[in-house]
Amino acid sequence: MSLLDGSIVNVAVPTLIHGIDASYDQVLWVIDGYLPVFSVLLITTGGWGTSSDTAGCT
Repeated sequence: MSLLDGSIVNVAVPTLIHGIDASYDQVLWVIDGYLPVFSVLLITTGGWGTSSDTAGCT
């Protein structure tokens, strides 16, 4: 899922550059900050969802 999201964000780089009037380096900084946070939250919430699902099954 993170790989797919990273691919989508990288395809949108030219649109981001023109849309927010930023340089290529500035957009890369934003992407480099976004992808690790997204990955950590995806793993964490996936673990919470699995633990809460198995706790409810008796």
